[in-house]
Amino acid sequence: MFKKGIKILMITLLDLLMIFNLGGCVKQAESGGTIDNTDKNAPKEIKSKEIINFSVNFYLQDRWKKDDNHYFYFEIKENEEGDLIASETISKISYKADEELLNGLQKIIDEEELVKLNGTDRYTAGLPSEYQPSRLSVLYASDEKLNITTNNNPTSPWAIKVYTLFAEWFLDKGIDDLYPKKEESLINRIDITLIENGQIISYFGAIMDGSKYFFKSIYDETQKKTIEEDNIDFPIDFYQTVTSIINKYNFIREYDFTYFDHYDGYYGLYERDDNEIDKEDLKLEMYVEYESGKIVNIDTKKQSQVEQLRPIINELFGYYEELFKK
Repeated sequence: MFKKGIKILMITLLDLLMIFNLGGCVKQAESGGTIDNTDKNAPKEIKSKEIINFSVNFYLQDRWKKDDNHYFYFEIKENEEGDLIASETISKISYKADEELLNGLQKIIDEEELVKLNGTDRYTAGLPSEYQPSRLSVLYASDEKLNITTNNNPTSPWAIKVYTLFAEWFLDKGIDDLYPKKEESLINRIDITLIENGQIISYFGAIMDGSKYFFKSIYDETQKKTIEEDNIDFPIDFYQTVTSIINKYNFIREYDFTYFDHYDGYYGLYERDDNEIDKEDLKLEMYVEYESGKIVNIDTKKQSQVEQLRPIINELFGYYEELFKK
């Protein structure tokens, strides 16, 4: 399996404990030192759930916009007419906020217990831009406030949740600027091997005697023999059809957003449970290459990963079987 060679700098548990330490006095520091303006008296409980003003900035390693920018600055504030307007100011997109967005943000605040960090204002001077201060500011209808300033964590779970909420919400409004550019080229190679229920099922294209063919192979591990093997002339519209099938599932976006694993180099498609162990009798290998040079390489023995990919695999295998029946 391919392993990412460059380790991604992460904020460790110790780092987090240092960042979120609520003690200390006001300090000023030069590059590399700590600036601490923490308000130790900030309330650690907020009764209101009605957000009337919201702003946050962060950099995310594994999320980016259509312009390839990883920096985000989200705001919700009143306009001159008194309407709450949600925006991502860097990409200059905006739309009238609604209860779905506001309630979604409050849900994240509650799930991540961010109010426990209220008043934190502590960060390190002179860090690279992706680690420079991230500031969250929330004002409630009750006039209660939530303010947190810390070194940015490029893999912050709560920041990813905030990004995802805004990205999906804007997409529902027909605005896709918060997602990467879609892959527009055709697939020009796809190989799939699924090991399941004691069988190894493989589909792939290959050139033989100067001509291109599409191959199918089923090997029974119990019987230790090939129980089915076939090939057909490579269909003229194969890549167009396969690309159309895969594009329905936001395949590239999901792969890119879950490509990196910040613990052990594992990669695949869709999020996974770090406590999930490999299945010895299950494996999916999927190699997809596009005309643009984009490559998707999946190698997983995780049940959850395979199940999330199951709709794609089932549709592709259904199409393949129709080809062999003709």
